[in-house]
Amino acid sequence: MKLKKMMSLLLALAMSFALAVPAFAAGPGDGDEGIMPLMQLYPNDEINIRSGSTVGPVTTTPGQGNYVRVWFRNNGTESVDVILVDWNTHAVLGTKSVGAGAQEPLEYTIANPSQPLSVAVRFNSATSMRVVGIVAIAQY
Repeated sequence: MKLKKMMSLLLALAMSFALAVPAFAAGPGDGDEGIMPLMQLYPNDEINIRSGSTVGPVTTTPGQGNYVRVWFRNNGTESVDVILVDWNTHAVLGTKSVGAGAQEPLEYTIANPSQPLSVAVRFNSATSMRVVGIVAIAQY
């Protein structure tokens, strides 16, 4: 009888510790890097545009995060270069090549998050005249 009680107690204790493990998944500095964006700048939207065209501009909001992230799912048959551009200076802030059928994020750290930043996303394809896919832009 004592063995059954001891086993029940150990099993209950093990199950309690198993429930506590997910609570330690996030680190102490993960406040602005959660699952949801702090601000959606461009909706998750389908595009079918000419190569060399842009989406945007969109403008960041001070205090809503230190990063701009662009998601692009390439529904075309050729690789596409995704280029994040400062709308005012036309400086390239980041690039990412996304293969056919792939989905890749492009992340940029905002140099001065206390100031608004206007950005646009340009899409280039070396071999195709059209860029087809789904794009979203968010601020974290």
